[in-house]
Amino acid sequence: MKKKTLGVIGGMGPAATAVFFKKIVDLTPAGSDQEHIPAVILNDVLIPDRTSYILDPSKPSPLPRMLEDVKKLEYCGADCIAIPCNTSHYFYDEISRAASVPVISILDCALEAVCSDGKKHKTAVLGTYGTLKSGVYNKAAEKYAAEIYTPDNEICDEVMRLIYEQVKTGKAADESRFVSVINAVINNGCDSVILGCTELSVIYSAMNKKYDYVFDSTELLAAACVKFCCC
Repeated sequence: MKKKTLGVIGGMGPAATAVFFKKIVDLTPAGSDQEHIPAVILNDVLIPDRTSYILDPSKPSPLPRMLEDVKKLEYCGADCIAIPCNTSHYFYDEISRAASVPVISILDCALEAVCSDGKKHKTAVLGTYGTLKSGVYNKAAEKYAAEIYTPDNEICDEVMRLIYEQVKTGKAADESRFVSVINAVINNGCDSVILGCTELSVIYSAMNKKYDYVFDSTELLAAACVKFCCC
């Protein structure tokens, strides 16, 4: 069976894009090169910072360049598009309308996994201030049995430091600080945690210990892409 071609708007950031594609490879049931999924990855590091724009709309908007990338991927034969960046899903509706192929939502992938057991969940979302203040997960959660918990400023500041001062600068992330953040939101009454930033997935993917209540949005998006392209 001919597999569909995956298009990826990457570069937000590069390390997160690399981890996302590795998950695509690891999750694909393939016994040879030819059985893997054809993919076109635009590592577009020139897309303006998403959080900067959401917090201050006078800053350069990422949307025009992302819309250009959609057309480039379609020209290259993409049958679907993935965007391994949670914050960029602030623009999901505009991007989806502009695309002539499905754009797989990382938000839906994460929330479907959290709510797959049919129970009501109080779910903490760890991500950038752009993701949290824009309320993209709150909006997406309206059709799921999930109450979104937004961490306090102290936790959010620590998450931002992990993302911008460690992963995005190429430094080794402090796993103990990352685990402390997870423990803090669980201690505040949450029963599940969504890693709502693909940079956090970079940290989590490198850890030996995993948690049943932690949902890695990057891995869940990758799994959805594999399912779409292999069916």
